[in-house]
Formats: sequence, C-alpha cells, structure tokens
Amino acid sequence: MAYELQKKQIPYILLEASNHVGGAIRSERKDDGTLLEHGPNSLLCNNEVKDFIDELGLTNELVISNDVSKNRFIIKNKKLTKVPQHPIKLIFSNFFSFKTKLKIVQELRAKYQKSDDLKKENLHDFFERHFGKEVVEYLVNPFISGIYAGSPKELITSIAFPTLVEYEEKYGSILKGFSKNKSLERKQIVSFKEGLQTIPNQLAKKIEHLQTNSAVHSIQKTENQYILTYGNEQKVRVDKIVLACPPPISSTLVKELHPEISNLLQKVNMPPMRIVHSIFKKEDVGELNGFGVLHPKVENVQSAGSIWNSSVFKDRTKDNQFLITSFVGGSQYEEQTK
Repeated sequence: MAYELQKKQIPYILLEASNHVGGAIRSERKDDGTLLEHGPNSLLCNNEVKDFIDELGLTNELVISNDVSKNRFIIKNKKLTKVPQHPIKLIFSNFFSFKTKLKIVQELRAKYQKSDDLKKENLHDFFERHFGKEVVEYLVNPFISGIYAGSPKELITSIAFPTLVEYEEKYGSILKGFSKNKSLERKQIVSFKEGLQTIPNQLAKKIEHLQTNSAVHSIQKTENQYILTYGNEQKVRVDKIVLACPPPISSTLVKELHPEISNLLQKVNMPPMRIVHSIFKKEDVGELNGFGVLHPKVENVQSAGSIWNSSVFKDRTKDNQFLITSFVGGSQYEEQTK
C-alpha cells in the first residue's frame, strides 16, 4: 500500500516493528548454498502479478517452477498417491471409490435449493453435500489444512469461497460453474533466485518513508487526527491508519479507541505452525517428482504435509541433495507443535 501511495504522491509513513520487511515472508541463503523459505514457498503468478514483477525490475530474478511440480500427491491408505490433475481423469482413476465417482457425476445435474441455512454452511458440509464424505476427507480437508492451516469445518463457504456459492446459485452444480467460467486464468508457480523475500526487499528499496525497528506503542485520537507513539517515544500525527500486524497486537493498539473491535480481534484463532526443513541425499530419497504431498487428517499423519523444494525449483540446495519443507501445526495439528 505504501508503494501505491507513493506513486500517487500521497503523503505516508510506514512503520515496521522488526528490523526487516516482508512479515512472514523470510528467505535465507545458507553458507552451503541451501535456500530456505521460513514462510510461504512460492507465488501463484498471473498476468497482473507478472506486470508488477516487471515494474519492480525483478523479471530477470524470476524462477519458474519445474514441470514436475504439476504433480500433486496425497497420503491415502498409508500410501503416497498421485492426484489426477483433471476432473475427468479423477473420475476414471482409482483414486476414489465407485460410489464417490458416481456422486461426482450426479453433481453435474444438481439443482439449487434456496435456504437461509446455506448462508452459514461450512466448507465441510458444503462439499459433503455436493460430492460425499470421501471427497471431503481426501481432497478438501488436506487442501484447507495444507494451504490455510485450517479446518473445513471452521470456514463458512459464503465468506471463504463466495465463488462456489455463486456457482451453486446460478448452475446448481459447482462443477458446471467451473466449466462455464472461461475467464479462469492458468497461474504459474514462481519464486525468485534468492527466494520470495526478493519482493519485499525490492519494495523497501523503492519506498522513501520506511522506518524499521519502529514498533507502534500507542494510538491517541485527537479531534481530526491520530497521534502515534513509536520507537524511542517518537510521535507522528496522521489522518488515517492501516494496521498490518497480528490480531493480538492490533487488539492492544485499538483497545481504548474501539473496545468492541479490540474484543473481536482477541477472539481471532491463530493456531501455531512450525516449519521443518529436511535435507537428504538424493540417492536415499528416490523418485519424488512433484510439488509435494498433503496429509488428510483421517490418515493420522503427524504433519499437514510437505513441499518437495528440490523438485519444484532448481538451485535450492546442492546437486546431490534433496530439500523438503514440512508443515507441522495449524488448527488440525496444533497438538503436534507443543
């Protein structure tokens, strides 16, 4: 936002509590050449994102994922199982039982039935109603756990995925909705030669009014402005404030100004997530050609899943090594982080 304000010549100040920019986006190049991502590992890139990367002058730093990253795996019946990439292939594969495949085919003829209760329907119930329990357990649950660190039972479909509700209302079938939407743009999986932190680092170079090590301690409201106290008791007057910090910190900062909002922020669930990097000899790993693997909760695996970094991008570690990043935690695996 600060970058856009600067382009429009709107006065601003960006206060960063830590000594680096990017928040959870952290990339580290070790002395032995290994590149570790301590936050997100990749970026889905469409034409808009490509234009932004070009605007920042980072096109030459861009790294496109290897073709094998299209392969996705799920643990099913304690075995590594490849997920068919296309819905048609999914139906004709052995990934699902005949009963589930029949329900998937029948979903194409589903009719929309209006109900006020559906507005509050969670993602688990929404997909089970459309496709059955097996789809929820082996596709929806690991996807939500691996991507959002959450549970489909905790996400309201109309809020988290409003497009799915729109498809159901318009076509009855969400599969039919996807097939009708010709505007869906295929996105590439990308990163940068020195990791995702390349983007915030480059933005920091362009932003003129950035101050790191400047945590905000308090916010006071005057008649027409706000007074921020930050850093070593420095103060600044501003017209508007955008908070981009964790809910507990935001809650403390707005407690005197907006008690109700502060209480709501305190209730935001933030399950912990631990990232574990593992490096193996390639000869010991075998053929791991894919983006990674997700672990359905029903399989009782100890983590949400892992990304096979060395398959996805080149130059993540030495040629004779294989880097894997595993994710332990989230709302369904919180006990594993203790």
